[in-house]
Amino acid sequence: MISKSSIQDYSGNRILQKENDYIYILPNELLRPYISHYTLTFPNKNIISDNYTVIPNGSSTLVFTFDGNKIGNRLYGTATRINKVGDEANLSIELLIISFRPCGLFQFIKQNQRELTDHLLPVESVDFTLYKAIYNIFDQSEGIYELISKLDNVFLSYLDRITLSSEVVLTMDKIKGSNGMISVSELSKHIYYSERHLNRIFGQYCGMNVKSFLKLVRMNKAIKLLQNPQNNMTMVALQSGFYDQPHFIHEFKSICNITPQEYLDNMSDFYNQITES
Repeated sequence: MISKSSIQDYSGNRILQKENDYIYILPNELLRPYISHYTLTFPNKNIISDNYTVIPNGSSTLVFTFDGNKIGNRLYGTATRINKVGDEANLSIELLIISFRPCGLFQFIKQNQRELTDHLLPVESVDFTLYKAIYNIFDQSEGIYELISKLDNVFLSYLDRITLSSEVVLTMDKIKGSNGMISVSELSKHIYYSERHLNRIFGQYCGMNVKSFLKLVRMNKAIKLLQNPQNNMTMVALQSGFYDQPHFIHEFKSICNITPQEYLDNMSDFYNQITES
């Protein structure tokens, strides 16, 4: 297993964030269309409260844990609602987290993502080969350089099997370019697919229909704006594509189970992607 002190030994231009207790690292460049980042963290209640909650962004996550005795694992399927993870994380002394981009996990396991949406499953029940490879890497790596190199190699070995849907790629590009402020009908016209067929293939790759993903993109855009104290609520609502502040507050609460003001009052208890989707 890797010691916490090894965090300070790791350097390079792939680091997104680094503190004494955690590090976020970019994957190999060829993997970045599918994997957002790797995280290694040594939880404690000073950095992760028991109320620590992950904001949904339409991505999937693999988590491997070590509690001092045994290694555990779980797959968080495509997230469309919040996940409270702090109390469980604090039961572990070490966590390895692999965060995928929207549609990213499908490229490796080839399973319809609608079957995994908002589900919490053992990784081995979805892909035993991938589970065993990551388990061994987490268990046997003695430093972060070794850990990251081996993780990259495992995922790179899948690249020749990746088959990107051009329609999904185009749809994702348009959604990102508009910050989620585009209609399903516009997207349908852009790729010359009916809305029904577009939703079918998008659901297979991403685990939800296009409209739901648009809402999540707008919501994560709003959260980033909220984190700037110079932005008022009305401006955040309008810049995130909502009709007005009441509509924004209603949508925020429907997705996050709290109001925007409650989020601001407890911001350190929440996490959303540190990189763009």
